[in-house]
Amino acid sequence: MLMVAEMTDSLQLLAPAMVAMGLAALVVGDATIYTSQIQSRSRSPAHGFRFGLPMLASLPVSEAMRPPRLVLGDETPARDALDRLVAVGAGGAPVRDERGRFRGSVEIDGLAAAEPGTPVGALTDPLAPTVPVDASLDAVVELLTVDHAGRVNVLDAGFRIVGVVAVSGLLRAYRRFLEHSLRRLGSTFRGATLIEERIAEGSGADGIAVADGRWPTGTNVIAIQRGEQLIFPERATVVIAGDVLSVLAPPGSEPRVRELLGSTEQPQGPEDRQELL
Repeated sequence: MLMVAEMTDSLQLLAPAMVAMGLAALVVGDATIYTSQIQSRSRSPAHGFRFGLPMLASLPVSEAMRPPRLVLGDETPARDALDRLVAVGAGGAPVRDERGRFRGSVEIDGLAAAEPGTPVGALTDPLAPTVPVDASLDAVVELLTVDHAGRVNVLDAGFRIVGVVAVSGLLRAYRRFLEHSLRRLGSTFRGATLIEERIAEGSGADGIAVADGRWPTGTNVIAIQRGEQLIFPERATVVIAGDVLSVLAPPGSEPRVRELLGSTEQPQGPEDRQELL
């Protein structure tokens, strides 16, 4: 509409154009010729992980990285590198030069297909994803999702490899952060209990939406761990057997919550329960 006003150098067509657009929206509805266009960034495969883990920007890479299982020199023969990867059970490894600087990564498939005496440096991918050691985990998620990488290499200021971050490490770090944050809510939920329980098959919570669960009044389902996926549930989120639920339960409701989840364990005593005081 602004383009119409600019091209005609008049606002006279602005109102008719608004009416026309409104009528078109009523007639067409949600139909569109742009069939591949997503409705929001949260539904994008490239950004869905980030929207599902909204606090990643506050977590440093150091919380999720681990030392690499193996670092290869760029002069290492392909056969030796392959044997060492198989020995440590790794699918790939970072490669460094003679001064210890990161050159890239090499994968086990590339080593297996190469001539045994080929130097690893000739098989290295120099575009392997990297982040600086002072980066936050949202930068790691960007690389894992957009580049479809299995791991991200962490470098110091001298371009030396100091660690790697995989999806499993990222989720563990986020889970620890979430648990720590929940315990800090003690001043708001005094006396509440943090319950982490795996849903049993056929239990009262198996296969139902969070909003339809017969939870005690004041119970909050904080997070759902489903395999390597961490879900922040909405009212319509369906929980299934095998999910690990993090539930914030009001005082005195722990036995009922555990019963609903299908737990066979007895409620914890005051000395070892995760109570938010």
